[in-house]
Amino acid sequence: MAKFRGNQQSPLAVGWMWASRITNVSLTVIVPAGVGWWCDKLWGTAPWLVILGAVVGFAVGTVSLRQLVQDLERADKEDSDQSDQKRE
Repeated sequence: MAKFRGNQQSPLAVGWMWASRITNVSLTVIVPAGVGWWCDKLWGTAPWLVILGAVVGFAVGTVSLRQLVQDLERADKEDSDQSDQKRE
């Protein structure tokens, strides 16, 4: 069974967790550009709001991805600390 943050989880639960995280990061990048495109069509400001939305989406997506990596590193460190304690 896969282990994440000290909890025993089934492989299916781990798969759904990863699908959720990947979807979250993807939508964080794509949605602001889509909103910018829609606002550009509405207000006739093309392409400025698409560009702004893409930049904002990239920035927020990068922060979200960074947070995901930090969470995984923290979980790996906790797992390695627990396995080190079991060996002693």
